Amino acid sequence: MPQFNVISADSHLNEPQEIYDRLPAEYRARAPRLEVTDGKTFIIVEGQPPRPMEAPNPLTEDDMSRYWRDGEEVGRVFHRAGGTDIPLRLADQELDGVSAEVIYPHGTFNTFSSRDPGFQLALARVYNDYYNEVFGAYPDRFAVSAIVPTLDIDNAISEATRAANMGFRSLSIPISMPMQPYNDPFYDPFWAAIEEVSVPLALHIFTDGPGEKEPSKTLKRAGPGEDLAFEVVDMAAAMKPLCLLVASGILERHPGLRFVLVECGIGWLAWVLQTLDEIYQKRHMWIEPKLEMKPSDYFRRQGGATFGDDPVGLNNRDVTGVDCLMWGNDYPHDEGTFPNSREVIERTFKDIPEDEKWKIVGGNAARVYRFPTN
Repeated sequence: MPQFNVISADSHLNEPQEIYDRLPAEYRARAPRLEVTDGKTFIIVEGQPPRPMEAPNPLTEDDMSRYWRDGEEVGRVFHRAGGTDIPLRLADQELDGVSAEVIYPHGTFNTFSSRDPGFQLALARVYNDYYNEVFGAYPDRFAVSAIVPTLDIDNAISEATRAANMGFRSLSIPISMPMQPYNDPFYDPFWAAIEEVSVPLALHIFTDGPGEKEPSKTLKRAGPGEDLAFEVVDMAAAMKPLCLLVASGILERHPGLRFVLVECGIGWLAWVLQTLDEIYQKRHMWIEPKLEMKPSDYFRRQGGATFGDDPVGLNNRDVTGVDCLMWGNDYPHDEGTFPNSREVIERTFKDIPEDEKWKIVGGNAARVYRFPTN
């Protein structure tokens, strides 16, 4: 029976504030920063509403053990000390039963919302250079996703090519571009360039381009129920890029293009693939362009999706297939499985055949991101 190391295809960390000193002088005042108002700390990111840094409800003892080490100041969970400290991060991997990670910098969530392509590119280069310095010497344990803004197509091609040449094995682009959706021919040179460098794209939830979330100078908490509703609805945002990449013929024209939808779960995936095929068949007289294969076949061939604790999605493997599914612990975020991933895997995969289990918890990520296998 084939077995692979357990690989988290969705992990995180937070970059230190001092890396923004690397920005060109004209951009430093616009860098992501913390502001304190009425005793509350908010993070300020260009093009986004201010986000609170402390949870409104008290933490349990379990919360504390999961998100912070002894002696750490309590703040948002991405401040866990294992972020860019390699020995501590490796210790956390061992604690969680994980042997390798695909890492999404917090800069992935800070870069894409600005309307200034020059500022976007400057931020991306700072993040990518920094993470290559920290993790580049550990390719067997870490694959950091490089940040590639798509507001300016020449910038996108330039940074994607630069990152691929540096050894990055994943390239993060916004999950949505409201002002210029991905089915626009504007992106055609970019898809061709990505196919040429042969590095999979990542579309992580909560990484919208400019225009999706209106910035505000008002520092306030979300309204009643807003956080829960936002988390659920934004996970479903992964449906749109999947449908656009398939239905527009991009995947047909670029069969070497690979992409992964990150932290979106998979419970919705079977319904979307089934519905794409159903509508394509029933409304064939309206559909352009005509595709050579069923829409769902393109996703199974070229797409992927990550999840952490989603037994509903695993029940739909007969529709989605297995090769497109990848598990991730979302370390160290509060909705993730760290440090209880062993227990979560045992529970959610208890009725899954062993060969399929090992593909999903490690084998597929090893193939997509070129990690070594047992």
